[in-house]
Amino acid sequence: VATVAQGCLPGKHLGGDFCLGLVVLIMCRVLQGLSAGGEIGAVVAYLMEASPVGSVGMAVSMIGVGGQISGVLASAMVALLHQGLGSELMLVWGWRVPFLISALRSALAI
Repeated sequence: VATVAQGCLPGKHLGGDFCLGLVVLIMCRVLQGLSAGGEIGAVVAYLMEASPVGSVGMAVSMIGVGGQISGVLASAMVALLHQGLGSELMLVWGWRVPFLISALRSALAI
């Protein structure tokens, strides 16, 4: 929810120079941090309990590997968007696209 909300942040025309958008952005980032922090412990515990004895370390390390892979894929998506839209459109609305795409991913997860 917080990730999609970042893609829907108001522009400068609605909140003065930065006030409204900045406050909502900070709230979204705090919500993301709390969500990730509350989730990681449960994931580690589940993987440690559900994995075969000889592969517990490998299973738990996949959490970090998944995070790195997602960072690379996100960077690739932004690079493709920037190449396709150009600098001006990326600054106007293109930066919102990756955040809004996460709504599709979330809908599939539910």
